[in-house]
Amino acid sequence: MSRRTRLAIVVIALCTLAAPRAQTQEIRVLMSGAFTAAFTELAPEFERTSGSRIATKYGGSMGNSPDTIPNRLARGEAADVVILAASALDDLIANGRVVAGSRVDLARSAIGVAVRAGAAKPDISTIDALKRTLLQAKSIAYSSSASGVYLSGELFPSLGLADQIAAKSRRIESGPVGEAVARGEAELGFQQISELRPVKGIEIVGPLPSGAQRITVFSAGVVAGAAQPDAARRLIAYLSSPAAAPAIRKSGMDPVAKANSIGSGPEHARLAALCGTWDVEVTFWTQPGRPGVTSKGMSTIRPLFDGLFVEEKIEGTLNGAPFTTLAWTGFNTATHQYEATRIASTNPVRIVEAGAWDEAARRFVLKGSYVLGADTWTQRTVIEPTSPNTMVVASYLSFGNVPEWKAVEIRYSRR
Repeated sequence: MSRRTRLAIVVIALCTLAAPRAQTQEIRVLMSGAFTAAFTELAPEFERTSGSRIATKYGGSMGNSPDTIPNRLARGEAADVVILAASALDDLIANGRVVAGSRVDLARSAIGVAVRAGAAKPDISTIDALKRTLLQAKSIAYSSSASGVYLSGELFPSLGLADQIAAKSRRIESGPVGEAVARGEAELGFQQISELRPVKGIEIVGPLPSGAQRITVFSAGVVAGAAQPDAARRLIAYLSSPAAAPAIRKSGMDPVAKANSIGSGPEHARLAALCGTWDVEVTFWTQPGRPGVTSKGMSTIRPLFDGLFVEEKIEGTLNGAPFTTLAWTGFNTATHQYEATRIASTNPVRIVEAGAWDEAARRFVLKGSYVLGADTWTQRTVIEPTSPNTMVVASYLSFGNVPEWKAVEIRYSRR
């Protein structure tokens, strides 16, 4: 195999990053109220960087209300992503309504207690104090979803209070419990803290005390039969990345992905949006003016280290022989550049490039150089997004007195 042919194989590893242009692609999300505040803050950035539009509907993770997420799916309501309590998501996976293996944990949520704004805040600092507060309260409200199921089915009976407070307790079938408290319909309101925080007219007393608290994990999954499964996975990858952690924490939950100043900016959100599976068509030119040779393969991009980097793997054939390339890309906050390292199974050359996203031109430009034989080669890679589901990567080479020519063009199409 000639030197130029080997070089072309190496350049096929140029699997770099692009933020898709705005399109009308719609991702339909069914979401529990606990994640609403964080999602409201995060969704616009994902829409801006991905070009997708998000359509959201809300419902409880469980319960008998017709608008709960399980009941919506049971009626055949279309959706691409669900975000709800992990236990309820596991049931949907077991029933075949959510894709097996698609569960991604997003946040941990604690149950809190709220009173009407201006009212005295009762003592809930210990289990004994909580029991006294429950007995003294004139009225109590709790959710029909995950927190309420735990309170009415486990906590209140374990405290020996179920019968004593039953007459003054009200289960809120739909909507925030805090709104009932704000209207004066309940003296005490129990719900996930992230659901209480956005409600006006109430004050949060605090979380349930140790020994009474139940932490609920909220998770996302891809709906079976989703119209946009790859876009759904990209959204979930973004919500589970370090870039989403500050908004999740602000809402009153603990993010599963740990926020990190290195990887919590929009540059890393752009990386997270690219995770998925692509079909690729690679055309390479071993010399200027020669006809190109085209082959096909598959690219898989996945996050590493909570989204600080992405890894891409391309598998295909060249002249009838299989090949594999690997690429790792991250954003260097010291140099404010994207940096990529690529290797191929068919050549010992390691390619290193660095560059930036050009917002005006809506493309990435990365540059690098390496030694091959007696020559130093210069490489320029341009990544042009054409839609949320397609992009084109072109690599240009030059060495010695040979002028720059297009050596590789890779056309990506999301599966």
